[in-house]
Amino acid sequence: MCAGAGVLLATATLTRSVALVLPVFAGVYLLARSGGVRRFAAFGTGVTLPLVAYAAWFAAAHGSFALQNVDGFFLWGRVAEFADCSRIQVTPRELPLCSPHPPRERPGPNYYDWDANSPRFAFGPFDADTNTLFRRFALQVIAAQPEEYSRLVAHDVVHYLKPVRHVGPRDWYLATWQFQVGHPDPRWQIHRSLRDFDAAVVPRRHDAVLAGLLHGYQAVGFTPGPLLAGCVLVGVLASMAASGYGLVRVRHDCLLVVGMGLALLVVPCATAVFDYRYMLPALVCLPLAGAFGVAQLRLVHAQTRQVRQASRAVRSGQAGRSSRGGWWQRVRSSPETTSGPATPRSGSPAPS
Repeated sequence: MCAGAGVLLATATLTRSVALVLPVFAGVYLLARSGGVRRFAAFGTGVTLPLVAYAAWFAAAHGSFALQNVDGFFLWGRVAEFADCSRIQVTPRELPLCSPHPPRERPGPNYYDWDANSPRFAFGPFDADTNTLFRRFALQVIAAQPEEYSRLVAHDVVHYLKPVRHVGPRDWYLATWQFQVGHPDPRWQIHRSLRDFDAAVVPRRHDAVLAGLLHGYQAVGFTPGPLLAGCVLVGVLASMAASGYGLVRVRHDCLLVVGMGLALLVVPCATAVFDYRYMLPALVCLPLAGAFGVAQLRLVHAQTRQVRQASRAVRSGQAGRSSRGGWWQRVRSSPETTSGPATPRSGSPAPS
């Protein structure tokens, strides 16, 4: 099972590189659960072999032993909107990456990543060397401006947790992920880039009735951000149950799925861009954290209620014994029941 889990996480990583952090959480989980050397080794092997095999294949095709060679490109797009080149050392080759416009007037990462006027096209074909150049520039910006970078990432993560779906001028157009009714806006329709493996354009079919129904469903049929935030909160609270309450395993389970879910939101915001499509994998983890958390908190509530009832019963028993003991002491200390010679009462004849 551990080896299979490792293979599945490796497959997820090859599908979306953001999943590369998930095996780290799973490995820490196995250590916390005291899974043992064999299980940890099986999990590590299941993760490593597919990734190494793919990296070797990638090296044969592109010349670098890696899973991809665009991480620097996307990271530059992330920081380009606030980068201040006066705070870092810029080589002549990196000068096109510096924007002459003030940050408030710059576009978002989508412009720098995809627009035909982006400075990235001044570098010609994108290869491993160019990717290294872009990564070096971006890391310098992050080191020189950590506050701006952290604020931007936090803002985008909170954006996922808001009640309604909305986008700003620097975000990817929301209607791209919605079914269109009527005449679609050609600037934002992903069907324009749908091609088969021979680069032939795939014709798009559009049913206005079904599209209308699905578009109406999308207006209300989504997971609200506050619900996801609540799942995170419940999962964290359940993992903090006092020693002796709840199930130890569920504490670890809650931390695992909360950590994975948050990582799937934070990593894209930190390395690429805010986009609602990046929320989809987190919907696998965060509701699960909420379910685990609710089950754990119900168990803790039942256990604490039993403890309170037992405590009240003990106190009632002690109070009863204390009350009976007090009555017996009063009886024993009464003059009529004291041991020893009797004391005649007033008016009574004296014994002969």
